[in-house]
Amino acid sequence: MQDDGPGVAPTDEPKLFQPFFTTKPVGKGTGLGLSVSYGIIESYGGGIGYLGNEWGGATFYFELPAADPAIQDRHSDDQSPLLHRSVSSSL
Repeated sequence: MQDDGPGVAPTDEPKLFQPFFTTKPVGKGTGLGLSVSYGIIESYGGGIGYLGNEWGGATFYFELPAADPAIQDRHSDDQSPLLHRSVSSSL
């Protein structure tokens, strides 16, 4: 994902994925978006990162491992309700 905003200050880069870190004013952001994204992506064996440049803007990237085709094939015809159930939570 990429934008053309002001970018991230070099001093803030090491803190980007820490919970509750935000550069927004009080009441305008929780600082959880990148931290939660990091946790989810890492839990699937992937990675997330930031690339900045001297002209501004920000690029965030993420990588996930490829799915094992044997696992996909094994579950493709399975109609078990447990495979189609989701869990959600609010913070």
